[in-house]
Amino acid sequence: MPDILGRDDLAELMALEVEPCVSLFFPVHRSGAEVRQNSVVLKHLLRSAEVQLAERGTAPDQVAAILAPIETWVGNPDLWLHPGQGVALFAAPLFFRIFQLEEPPKEAAVVASRFAIRPLLPLLEASGRFYILALSIRHVRLLEADRRGVRALSPPDLPTSMEDALGKMEFYSELQVHSVSLSAAVGRRKGIVHGHGDSDEEHFKRDLLNYFRKIAEALRHGLTDREAPLVLAAVEEYLPLYQAASDDPRLLATAVHGSPDFTSGEELRQRAWRLVEPKLREERERALERFVNLRGGTRTSTDLAEIIFAAREGRVETLFVDAQAERWGSFDPERREARVHAERAAGDEELLEGATADTLTRGGAVHAILPNAMPAPTPIAATFRF
Repeated sequence: MPDILGRDDLAELMALEVEPCVSLFFPVHRSGAEVRQNSVVLKHLLRSAEVQLAERGTAPDQVAAILAPIETWVGNPDLWLHPGQGVALFAAPLFFRIFQLEEPPKEAAVVASRFAIRPLLPLLEASGRFYILALSIRHVRLLEADRRGVRALSPPDLPTSMEDALGKMEFYSELQVHSVSLSAAVGRRKGIVHGHGDSDEEHFKRDLLNYFRKIAEALRHGLTDREAPLVLAAVEEYLPLYQAASDDPRLLATAVHGSPDFTSGEELRQRAWRLVEPKLREERERALERFVNLRGGTRTSTDLAEIIFAAREGRVETLFVDAQAERWGSFDPERREARVHAERAAGDEELLEGATADTLTRGGAVHAILPNAMPAPTPIAATFRF
């Protein structure tokens, strides 16, 4: 079965440094007489990719090797017997991935020096991906969710409980020293005697802070999506403590309150989505407003060549790209010139694709949006970091 596409998969596709790269996209029919069209469409896209590979001068044996994994899916009903609305296939020398898409993509076959990831951006943005950290003393769960579903994640080094994070707890006193397991200590702290001015509540607060710091450190390296919001699900008193322990900019200022221990992942998703959805809309609106406020100076541009060069230098803070437009041609980095052709020619690169990939790989944000939502009557616009 095809995998579900996530932003970490997007990072893998962008990081591949072999070519040529074949990207195929098509919507699928999952019932009725139209189901038979799925194989017909895939065959058509394969033939288009084969022609494009030949035009690039790819040797016939290499063409066959690159396309062979895709050929095996022609006529395979597993390709459309899934809840998604479309399929994306990516093939290159010694590389193949296939994904189900939650929204139907535009039918396309692209052969280039890198994978076509721009068609995926509106689909990922529409899905509204986010993380949920369900946190209590006894249990830690990390969930990846969107507006449709939820799944559990297990990043390396993420503690599963407070005891897993801190081990056996030692409490020092002028009168006595106890070494007890957390399970014995929780709910029975008043029986422990501490030194002067050192209350049980203060000890417990420090324990919690250290616990949360270990969790935050694990998430710093364990969450690959740098843009997806992070929602805390915990008793209300834990939010300010976790905020103090974590400097993660993805963490929402609001949380899903109440103990999550006996709450299903789906219920947590539904409650968290009510917090995340407005934020996702606000982020784009703020980015558009920032572009308008800075427009007219050196911090914004709608010039294709200038934006391509800035993206390669890592200077693009936010990129707005028309989700429906294409600009085929070439870019001369020495002269900083973009040559755009009226029609796609052999050896052309999709220039909006290149700017998108360079912006994302260098930590910028990209919004692929409809033409009437663009901040200028151009297929591309950008806000620069400097």
